[in-house]
Amino acid sequence: MMSSEELDDNMQFILKDPKWANRVLYIRGSALKDIDLKRCRINEAEACFFLINKNCGDVEKADQHTVLRSWAVKDFAPNCSQYIQLYKASNKIHVKFAEHVISEDEFKFALLANNCLYPGLSTLVTLILHTSRGQEGSWAPEAWQQVYGRHSGNEIYHIQLGRSIFFREYEGKKFTYASVDAHNKYGVNLIAVFDSTAGEAKLQLNPGPDYTMKASDYCFYMSLSREENMKISPSDLDEGNSTSDTRNKNIGTLDPHIVIFNIGFLLMLVLYRN
Repeated sequence: MMSSEELDDNMQFILKDPKWANRVLYIRGSALKDIDLKRCRINEAEACFFLINKNCGDVEKADQHTVLRSWAVKDFAPNCSQYIQLYKASNKIHVKFAEHVISEDEFKFALLANNCLYPGLSTLVTLILHTSRGQEGSWAPEAWQQVYGRHSGNEIYHIQLGRSIFFREYEGKKFTYASVDAHNKYGVNLIAVFDSTAGEAKLQLNPGPDYTMKASDYCFYMSLSREENMKISPSDLDEGNSTSDTRNKNIGTLDPHIVIFNIGFLLMLVLYRN
């Protein structure tokens, strides 16, 4: 990761996390300088990602800087694939050589358009992209605000069925049954599966009552936290107790620092629905 500015306190805190400390290296420099591109060995990289400057008040100026950095990398390492984020769709013409270009304006308009077809989609995306612990509704005066706040902490996770505590018991059972029963027992929402054994492996959003779950399937579910970080009572799993009291007991206190969101899956979800 290279930037011409010092990292803020939040980013420094994240990079000190053991999960990222040995995976992400921060280099202060500029993509416009060959010496800095050599320092980060861009000519050996498979791909390079350009993110927009959120602190810049002039979006046109921000896009200009992004385009210039992209051109510099293209000239220095022509075989390096580029993934670019821009503010305005009109500037995509300047980086036609890039493998993928995402425009913030296009994404916003596409989200609003899809919201007309699928009411609530924009709210779903907004809640998932913002960090929440699901406790914001506890002090709300209105009942609907309490429900909204309680469920705003849900995020999307995935796990292979054969390795899952929640879903392994549903091997050989139908998707609809697995989704309903898992929600009753654990308060999680099974929304999609990825069948890696199919001839054309693809993500299936709500495959329906005819789909039979397999141990090799990857289950995508919505929950306040991934199942590995929940407090699950083995005795309740053995007894198959699915009362609401047991469900609330199984979902224990969450680690507030665990905020993981699979953005790739969300984009696939939106594209799939189109």
